[in-house]
Parts: sequence; structure tokens; C-alpha cells
Amino acid sequence: MAARRELTRADVLTMEEYGARRAELKREAAAHKRDRRVAVGPFATFHFESYRTMWHQVHEMLHVEKGGEAQIAGELAAYNPLIPQGSELVATVMFEIDDPARRARFLAGLGGVEHRMSLEVAGARIPGLAETDAERTDARGKASSVHFVRFPLGAADAAGFRAEGARVVLGIDHPGYAHMAVLPEPTRAALAEDLEGLDRGASVGDAIGRIAASAACHAAVKANDRLTMEKMTWLLEELRRTAYSTVCPHGRPVLLRLARQEIEKRFERI
Repeated sequence: MAARRELTRADVLTMEEYGARRAELKREAAAHKRDRRVAVGPFATFHFESYRTMWHQVHEMLHVEKGGEAQIAGELAAYNPLIPQGSELVATVMFEIDDPARRARFLAGLGGVEHRMSLEVAGARIPGLAETDAERTDARGKASSVHFVRFPLGAADAAGFRAEGARVVLGIDHPGYAHMAVLPEPTRAALAEDLEGLDRGASVGDAIGRIAASAACHAAVKANDRLTMEKMTWLLEELRRTAYSTVCPHGRPVLLRLARQEIEKRFERI
């Protein structure tokens, strides 16, 4: 069965049902994540995301924050971009050191590490692409402890990755942290499912279109981004010129129509 590529409102359980099944679903999620986790060196762990990991994350956020229906659209918008689209692997990378002072010193010398991650498949190096939703290295050169990286694979790389027993190396090549790890076979096999369908009946144009759509969404303005009035006006004018101005390249809504009464209700004025 083809891997799921997008979470929709229809995929979200009621919080009553999720709460009743939460212990069972957390066990299933932990089992699914087990073969998608790779340690690289003593402090870095790559957690490779999927539809199932993001499904679980959305439900956990809704369960903990209890924002109800109003929260759902925001969670889908936040986590859908981390679901691999068939031509890529997507990872959350975490640098973990228990001691806060030691962690701060370590990260202070790790600036730009998000641009020094790569995969090697059958001798071919595939550089990781860091997410652009926020700067992960600050002006002082201190790196964040959490990064989001995607590895785009062409058809030949994907075929090599899917080959049983293939040697796949995950690495970080930074002056302050240079380590690599060979993916265990169960991990390679689990991640290979994210790449199914890339070169089976899909044209090069289709693959490029999917990548372009993902890139457009990942580079989009996010909540809490500060924009000038001129920039906002320009964005709205450009949006108005497009053929499908109410949805993003993936078909997700970017505009919602709210009646005045609904706005008043949300601000608790009525």
C-alpha cells in the first residue's frame, strides 16, 4: 500500500477517542519510531519522520494543549511539511547533553551544523537541506539543539537505498562535531518505505513538481514572522494574481472566510 503523504482533518480523532486509546497508540508509535532513530556520534540523534510519527505528534499536541477544533488547522499546517513526499527522507535532528552548561558550550561551537549533514548511498553523497522556517544558528554562531533536515533522493539514489542490504551512511561533517553511522538493516528497510513509488510510473516532471511544491511551502511565511506593511501588501497582490489563490501548492487552504459573527465569537465578545 502506498505511504500516506498528508494529514487531513478527517484523519484527526476526537480527543475522547484518543484519550481512551492513548496508552495503546503511544506504544504503537514507540514501536514504529524504534527503527527510524539513528544515533550519530555521542550527542546527535536523527529521528526520521513519517505520516505515522506526525499523526501521533498532532494528536499529542491536541491532547496536551486542549485547543479543540480551533487548534487543528494550525497543527496540520505545522506538521504536514515534515511528512516525506516519496522523493525524500525527512529527519528531526536533536543534540542532547544533560548538563545545561556543557550543552551551551557545545552548541556555541556548532554554528552552521544544519548545513553539514549528509547521506551516502552506494558511494553517492546526498547533502541534507536544512529547513528555512527559522534560523537554527543565531548571530553569535550558537546552534539550536533541534534541527529539521530533508534528504532529496533522485530515482537512482532511491533505487540504491531500497536495495536489500545496501550500505547507507548518515554523517555530520562539522569542525566541532564530525561523526558518521551506518544505518542498520532494519532502519534502512523501514526508511525505504518512505521512498516507494518515486520511480514507479511517475514522470520526472511529477517528481520535480512535488519537490517544488514542498520547497514553496517550506519557504512560506510562518506564524509570528514580522512583516512590513509594504511586504504584506505585496504578498496579497501576488497571491491575488495566482490561478488558485486560496490554497498552497499541495492544495491546503491558505485563506479562510470568517463571518463577522464568528470573529466576534472567537474574541468572546458575544
